[in-house]
Amino acid sequence: MMYFSLISLGVGLAVMIAGRRLWQMWQIHKLRRSLTTANELIVFTPDLVANLPPPVQRYLLHAIAPGTPLANAVQLDMQGSFKTNINKPWLPLKARQWMTALSGFVWQAKIGKPQLQFIGADSYCNRQGRVHFDLWGAIPLVDHHSDEISRSSLGRLAIEMVWLPSALLPHNGVTWHALSEHHICAEWTMDDEPICLQLTIDNQGRLQHAELSRWNEQIHGYSRFGSSFVSERTFNGITIPTQVAAGWNVDSPDYHEFFRAVVHDAKFSTTV
Repeated sequence: MMYFSLISLGVGLAVMIAGRRLWQMWQIHKLRRSLTTANELIVFTPDLVANLPPPVQRYLLHAIAPGTPLANAVQLDMQGSFKTNINKPWLPLKARQWMTALSGFVWQAKIGKPQLQFIGADSYCNRQGRVHFDLWGAIPLVDHHSDEISRSSLGRLAIEMVWLPSALLPHNGVTWHALSEHHICAEWTMDDEPICLQLTIDNQGRLQHAELSRWNEQIHGYSRFGSSFVSERTFNGITIPTQVAAGWNVDSPDYHEFFRAVVHDAKFSTTV
């Protein structure tokens, strides 16, 4: 009798886990469906950036090859490591991200080793940010959604637009400034939030660093948030950084790096 009870318990747990994972996948699918994009097909030409400062032209002409259809969305596959807290060890990370131009993102991730793995998503859709992770995709752990989470998630979306450089072209409402030959700044307003994204580029226009003021819900205020890049790759005419390290309080003794990843595939399109 005990044997059959254990079998029944095991089957019940397996069904519960499978059901929870299916529910989570459906939630992520709904978030992806809520991402919106323009469907207008525009092909990149140097004329689109001809009136911009020379350092800005150097960056955009390096990032987008002439004749490339301008993407409104990208799907990224990445692997790396992640820290859940400044005092915690690095955990292995595998993730897929969907992102649309100046609109939203869904980051679906597995963090940790199989014996203790967090499965879930970080997202910003329809002006709402959410962080939702389950242990093994079955036991609820984190489900945060608030005005502070939304503001922080919007900042993440803004800095990650370097993975969708066509979104940063002037016809999308982005104003560019050259601070020097190697430092440029993109400004726009996204969901009523003013954005000032500062980029560091080299002599060829390759992206080396990006940073901005991002809302930090831990301190209930803005902190300097930055990403550094050491390699890049071209996918169908669009060149993006593919090795990234990111953290809070850049250029400070309190710098906290918590994210390292390599993007090994990127698919650009005019729709999600």
